[in-house]
Amino acid sequence: MSNKILIASGSRHTVPPLKHSPGVARIIYTLANHIDRDKYQIRVISKDHLDLAQLDFNTGIFLHPKVNLKTSILEHFLNKMPYRILKKRYGFTQVDRILYYTGLVNLAKEEKPDLVITFMHFELFKMLVKALPNSKHVYFFRSTDLNGRIGKENMHYLIKHSSGFLANTKEPIKELKQFKTISFPTQTIYNSTLEQTKTNRVLVNTRKEIRSKFNIAGDTIVIGFAGRFSEEKSLFELFEAIKEKRNRGLDYQILIAGDIKYEKTPNHNYFEKLKNFEAKYLKNAVHWMGWVTHADLHLFYTAIDFAAVLSKYREGNSMFLLEALSYGKPVIATAIGGNQEAITNNKNGFLIQSTSIQKELVAALTHVENNKGMYEEWSQNALAYIQQEHSEQIMINKFNCFLDKIKS
Repeated sequence: MSNKILIASGSRHTVPPLKHSPGVARIIYTLANHIDRDKYQIRVISKDHLDLAQLDFNTGIFLHPKVNLKTSILEHFLNKMPYRILKKRYGFTQVDRILYYTGLVNLAKEEKPDLVITFMHFELFKMLVKALPNSKHVYFFRSTDLNGRIGKENMHYLIKHSSGFLANTKEPIKELKQFKTISFPTQTIYNSTLEQTKTNRVLVNTRKEIRSKFNIAGDTIVIGFAGRFSEEKSLFELFEAIKEKRNRGLDYQILIAGDIKYEKTPNHNYFEKLKNFEAKYLKNAVHWMGWVTHADLHLFYTAIDFAAVLSKYREGNSMFLLEALSYGKPVIATAIGGNQEAITNNKNGFLIQSTSIQKELVAALTHVENNKGMYEEWSQNALAYIQQEHSEQIMINKFNCFLDKIKS
């Protein structure tokens, strides 16, 4: 009889992934579809969505909590509860997330899994441990600064109730082992990137087409940014650095992929600050592509020369960073978290300090200007790194080996 494994997604995104799904939904989907079915049964619970009706998938494997009368009644009472009570009872206060997690936990109890793997959000891990005390539990942490994220009390809880621990960078595992001696298996499983299916000729032609669409000259250096429009991502510092370069007569431009309307907690004030700065100082130098689906990623990546991953405080194994490298685009990244594991300075990109982002961005770009002949080498190093460390098969193999350790 196979062991039953349940993957629970704390992210409020749907598996199978939809058009606008982030990387984590695609990673869960890939791992679930490549688990050894001779050894294991697999179930995945994630957020329900109307667009699932358009997809062809195994509804016996990929489960989604449905809204029903009980959900509506619970929502009514939750909306009347003071925030302090919600915080005390659930550990967080977002009503829609409480409703989703409650539905997820109820489905999980029906499945009676032998092993539960919780992706993201420690509050869900705790709810599942409480609901399924006879199951083994694994937490798959998807960021850095584990102690800072979950706190000392929860670090003790994690160690006490875990049968294993996964992370997509090395740092959280090191932090966990330094916190206290552990006896369960741990594993770093890096994110994988999509396999390239476009030929070099197609990519070259696409680059010309996209640059022509935005009126970008062939010799212009284009910095790419993809992600949330939040202060933590330092897009404003990038704007300031490009302004400084352009004031010196250098033709730098910025290409942005993203749409604030798809963000869970949009910072509209910050977004307006960016738009106002652009209008005043960077006219015709910033180009907004909007949301780019995975099917159209090549349109964005082929048009840029460098990617900027400029998180101030923490960063896991950024899909944007990895995808840029997979297209041979060197990355300028802050020297924090998972960025430091992926980028080797002056080899496949450049690491800058998060305490002085604008100043160090300008210095990195000056280095690029003074070493233009190195670009092809940086590009080839980027591709080589992805092939060696971030293929889909490597990710699948590590996950299956980890499952075997838990089983034994």
